Amino acid sequence: MDKDQQEIRQWLVGQIADSLHVSRDVVPTDAPVVDLGLSSVEAVSLTANIEEFLGIETDPAMVWEHPTIDQMVEHLCAGPSTA
Repeated sequence: MDKDQQEIRQWLVGQIADSLHVSRDVVPTDAPVVDLGLSSVEAVSLTANIEEFLGIETDPAMVWEHPTIDQMVEHLCAGPSTA
């Protein structure tokens, strides 16, 4: 993966902000994304977008297993065997 944690974090904030139709400034990275209003359909779509953005396979359950942006970034950067 050629992207660093900060780049992935900012990209995720943008994806979630776009899905929720809010400014990036109001998307906290330490709150569960479903608590912010992200639906299950949007969460599954997010995992597909992550796969495309990072070029790796992800499990749609990742959003529930790693519910905050910070946790998702940590998980995604941990390596291909856990993503």
